[in-house]
This record gives sequence, C-alpha cells and structure tokens, in this order.
Amino acid sequence: MFKVDTAQKKILPVNETTLADEGLKEQQDLEAILVNSFDAFAQKLGINGLLIGRQIYVADEVLDHLDMLAIDASAKTVVIELKRSYDDNQLYQAIGYAAMLSDWTTDDFAQELSQSTRTSPADARKRIEEFLKGNMGALNRFQRVIIVAEEFDFKTLVTAKWLREKHGVDVSCVRCDFGKSGTDLLLSVVVLLPTPGLAEMARDTRVQAAGEESATWDSRIQETKNDDVAGFFRSELNAGQERDSQYLHYRINAQRRLSLGLRRKHAYIWQYGRFDDDIAWWRAKLGDRLNVESKDGAAALSFTVKTKQDLEKVKQFAGGELTEKQFKETAAEA
Repeated sequence: MFKVDTAQKKILPVNETTLADEGLKEQQDLEAILVNSFDAFAQKLGINGLLIGRQIYVADEVLDHLDMLAIDASAKTVVIELKRSYDDNQLYQAIGYAAMLSDWTTDDFAQELSQSTRTSPADARKRIEEFLKGNMGALNRFQRVIIVAEEFDFKTLVTAKWLREKHGVDVSCVRCDFGKSGTDLLLSVVVLLPTPGLAEMARDTRVQAAGEESATWDSRIQETKNDDVAGFFRSELNAGQERDSQYLHYRINAQRRLSLGLRRKHAYIWQYGRFDDDIAWWRAKLGDRLNVESKDGAAALSFTVKTKQDLEKVKQFAGGELTEKQFKETAAEA
C-alpha cells in the first residue's frame, strides 16, 4: 500500500496499522464502514448486490446474529461474516448461517429489508423484485459465503479452498489491510480466495498439452533477469520435477511442503506448514541475508532466493535434513 505524490512523481510508503491499533471495533466500526459503503465494497468483490440488512438473527433457535446479509443479481443469498482479527470459528459460523438461511422465503427477505430500510414489507418486496428483474422464483436457491478479516489462519483458508474446489461451496475469503498516512486511514481489500484467475487457470491446465505447459515455462524463464536462477529452473524442468503452470513442488515425507516460483530477479519459495525454530534454521542454512516471513497466520513461511547455489541447497534439504523435521499445520513455536 502506497500513497502517490503526483507532484514529485513518487510513491510514498504508508504506515501499516490495524483496527485495534486505531481503537476501532468489529461491529461498531468495520461493519458500519462496509455497510455504509456496501456498493463500493461489493463492486470490489465483483458482486452486483443488494444489502438486505445487518446484525440479523437467522433462526429463533440461535442467539448469534449474522453480520451482513445481501442478495446478488443472480438471486443468490450472500452471507458476509466479519472479524477484526483471525478466528478459526468464523468459517463454521458463516456456513451455519448460510444453511439456516437456505429455508428462508421471499417474505423473510422482504421483512428484513423493510426493517433495515424502515419501509413497508410490500415496498421492500417490490425493491427486491426490481433488483432481480422479476426473477423472484430463483431467490435463495443457492447461497454464497464471504468471510472478511484482517488476517486468516491457515486452517480457515485450507478448509475454505477445499469446500470451494472439492464440494462446490461458493465461499470467499477477503482480507482488509489498513494503512495510515497522516490522519488519513487507508483501506485495501484483497481477495485471497478464490485466487484471481484460478478458475480460468484450472480449466486451461486440464486441457493443456504438455508442449503448451512447456511453452508457458519457457516464457517465464525468458522473462527472468537472473540467469543463475533461470538455469536452475530449466534444469529441474528438464529433469521432470513435479510442477504446475506456476510452481515447482518438492515433497517432504510424501507431503508437498516447498513450492518454488520464478520471478524476474529471484526465486520465490513458499513453505507449507511450520517446524520449531524454522526461521532461525533457514537463516542459519542460507545466511542472514535471507528475507524470510511468516504467512497465513504464521502457519507458513515465504522467502526469496537469488542464487543457484542456494536453490540447490533448498532442493537437498527437501530430500535430506527436512525429512527429520516435525511439520505442523499451525504456527511454530519461536
């Protein structure tokens, strides 16, 4: 996140901050911000939506309330659940709300909209009908879930991805990043799931011939400015290393643990899962210059490598010393 100085033709760093640091609360502030700017928020997510209401009790048997409820232009029910920081119960709550809402009738939606807009149920029903262009019969046949937070834990993201890709559940994970420039509070909305372009990429790779995949990698290698790194990737591809259209993958004890991506000036490495003191371990092996960071709520690591020698070490570790490490799918102990 940067602030642009158009006069000096520069980008200026923005200080990262959080809602907690700014003394802002989940319901009173984050929810209110998104409700009052719902059209802009929905557009960012690629949704043409109508906000039905906020803080909604979806069933008499449940005391908890849904943060935000909407419908989209295809008549899907949209469940939006907010958390200021990551909460591994968030996905469960949101799916539970979607399940309970699946029995709602048009009258239920009209009643909630009438309460939130302080109009009559008849006027609210008419507004829904106009939004759906008369397609009232399709309302609530399907549901979609959107969970919004400043950060997500690894379990939530993996479960959401599994539900979406293996079971067809329409679930999205959206991260809100906050920054501060002077007295201005800045917000960046990042869609983590579905990954932009993922569906298109999946369709392409299922029908892609081996030659076409090679052409994609050839293009990546030609674009890189680091001949040392490009040489390593070319050698691994020729040797038949496990890969997809973007990454080389290395397994540790049969589990995919390291993925290597090719960038213009370096290799980007992602470690799935953590082991105790892993940041210190990598720095000891590859030097203090290593720019290693925790990811996914501290349940993964990422770092960059700029030399073929270091890449060869990473490959050797995957088949050697790392096989003795106890990987965990949660944050490692410091």
